[in-house]
Amino acid sequence: YCEDTDLGLRAQWAAWRCRYVAGALTYHDYSMTAGPFSRLKAHLVERNRIWLAIKNFPPRLLVTLPFVSLVRYLSHLRSIRESSGAAAGFIRSGHSGWSIAAILRRAHWETLIELPRLLKKRNMVRATRRIDAAEFIHILNRYRITAREIGRA
Repeated sequence: YCEDTDLGLRAQWAAWRCRYVAGALTYHDYSMTAGPFSRLKAHLVERNRIWLAIKNFPPRLLVTLPFVSLVRYLSHLRSIRESSGAAAGFIRSGHSGWSIAAILRRAHWETLIELPRLLKKRNMVRATRRIDAAEFIHILNRYRITAREIGRA
């Protein structure tokens, strides 16, 4: 739940070179460990999304995180009303809106508690960087997905 994205972003900062291997195969059982609409998965996705941003995003993107999160949360609410997307699937699987609120509260609380450790990890990422913030943002923009698109997925 975001560890692959975290590794990819750290690789971008470090200017790692990647290779395409046409014959390589990867097998992935979607949500096999936690289940597709479990509270555990929802919690880890939300918490790790925040942690990923703290560890990897340049300051000018990091300050936008609360606003982007709000847009994403509102998009989730809209998809629930329209009975589409993962947020609606979470509700259909028997969870309530109160469950979602509790998950968000817990993810933000754990972030606050872990902030000193996350900032140390951020410093480690910054120590290995080989590109500047402008180049990193350019890379992110090349593959950008909006908060609304994420919220409606």
